[in-house]
Amino acid sequence: MPKISVIVPIYNRVNSLDRCVESIMRQTYKDLEIILVNDGSTDSSLQTCNEFAQKDSRIVVLDKPNGGVSSARNAGIDIATGEFIAFVDADDYIDKTMYEKLLALAVKENSDFAVCKFYIEYKENSYIKKHIQSGLEDFVCNRNISCTIKPWGTSGAAASVIWSMIVRRDIIGNIRFDTSLIHTEDTLFFLNILLKARRRNVLDEYLYFYVCDSETGFEKYWLKQEFVPSKVRAASIFYKLLAPNYMKEALATVYKNYQEIVTSCCIKDKNYRQIIHETENKQLFSVLSRKKCYKAYKSIVGKKGISFRKKCLQWLTYHKCYFLIRLYYKKNYKLCK
Repeated sequence: MPKISVIVPIYNRVNSLDRCVESIMRQTYKDLEIILVNDGSTDSSLQTCNEFAQKDSRIVVLDKPNGGVSSARNAGIDIATGEFIAFVDADDYIDKTMYEKLLALAVKENSDFAVCKFYIEYKENSYIKKHIQSGLEDFVCNRNISCTIKPWGTSGAAASVIWSMIVRRDIIGNIRFDTSLIHTEDTLFFLNILLKARRRNVLDEYLYFYVCDSETGFEKYWLKQEFVPSKVRAASIFYKLLAPNYMKEALATVYKNYQEIVTSCCIKDKNYRQIIHETENKQLFSVLSRKKCYKAYKSIVGKKGISFRKKCLQWLTYHKCYFLIRLYYKKNYKLCK
């Protein structure tokens, strides 16, 4: 049976590292290469990694300067020797049968990659919520790209799930995570794999435990200074990738990124109008019709399953009611100073 290289990017995760690595070591499928990539941690994560390596000969520790999760994953890919590659985030953990079951499915179906479903665990409330991925099969098996555009938790939405899959190393080839993106870099990576792979399968079992800081974990990205330039670049990259064969999805993705840029600017900067205006004059935002992108986005997202709050925010964004957006987040999330 083929070897699976499991890549774990690590940055200051000493508190969750034991549970994560032990869940990989306990896998019922034993032919694993466990690559622990310490991305310049300032806590004792590296020491913990080395202690694990002394206990299990399958563990390889790679220590590198801090460069972000994408650079850590790329470093792991570069040294991986397995026929299949998998990813696990250092604060997550997996069911002991996950790789045995995914590999059995991949071998049986001669798949380029196989993916399972997952649970979401919210740390702040100490409970586990089962995430129903109604769009996962459609996304993976039928390449329905619109599933990635729909808001999280709505009908037909699907996550990129790079961490709940195994993929053949020859399918990855030269595909790497884009280190210039601070968000959606995993979605971009997964889309590149999805568009390249010929045979894809979904295992209808929940075997991965995705641990979130809170139910609104995305907000931490909005506050980062590099968020806006990252989103401008993301819009351009996704448009270039999708436009040849998925024009509606390409336009909708541009608008989705634009909407996130507006939100970020409104909640963190007093000069939000000026920054939004400058962003609108950059690259795709100055070329493509905002109305056309919004129409494509609305046609994909639809009305079912969208909360009244999200509908209002979409309307306010399109009509450039920036002050009301800022007021909403300042009142409800206390993100603005």
